[in-house]
Amino acid sequence: MAVRKTAGTARKAAPVKKKSVKGKAGIGWKGWLLIAFVAVIGLLLILAALIFSPMRDIPPTPPAVEDAALQSRLLARISGEVIKGKPKESELILTPADVASLIRLSDNGFVLTSGFTASTALPPRYYEVKFANRRFDFVVPVDTGWRILFGGVIRLSMEVEIEKEGDEIDFNFSKFRAGRIPLPTWLVRDIALKELGKHRQDRNFLRFNRSVKSLFCDDDGNLHIVYRPGELRTVFLGF
Repeated sequence: MAVRKTAGTARKAAPVKKKSVKGKAGIGWKGWLLIAFVAVIGLLLILAALIFSPMRDIPPTPPAVEDAALQSRLLARISGEVIKGKPKESELILTPADVASLIRLSDNGFVLTSGFTASTALPPRYYEVKFANRRFDFVVPVDTGWRILFGGVIRLSMEVEIEKEGDEIDFNFSKFRAGRIPLPTWLVRDIALKELGKHRQDRNFLRFNRSVKSLFCDDDGNLHIVYRPGELRTVFLGF
């Protein structure tokens, strides 16, 4: 027997469609890649600004009256010993002020064996040399030619303690910097020593090395040089 559907029978409700909620769009990998690229470029520019600079002409400090007096005193003493070849050994003690005087004289073109400048027109001076705390502080420019990098010049600075106790003059390097960036001492020291080794067989260096018996600084920072006047003759006179 068939059953008829009555009007009161409840109809099944149609499913309600839920509205899809769109999430906020993220940066995405391309955005992060762009941010990383910009950050790397910015970091490289900052490093380049700390390392590179334009070539800078450094005018020498004019010689003072005491500089000329020191030169005259040393010239009279050393020239007399060199000409006589006596004594066999002689010790010269230079205070930090004396070394600073000799640096000023050298920067202005004076040489120890003459009261006149080596040249009437000195070339531009780009290096710096100072002596303090028993060490020489050198600043030397290295021109890379990359002018776009804030001038393209790397100013290398280093501290060097020079001494001699045996057969060879020793150069103890420390505190290297490229511009304003510290460099690993062990790495740059090895490079500097290799470059120095190339010049140890130079004739003038060998002559000077033979003429100096010992070289050291005392606790007060005074530089002691024990030299042989007979050997020093070959340095000044060439024979």
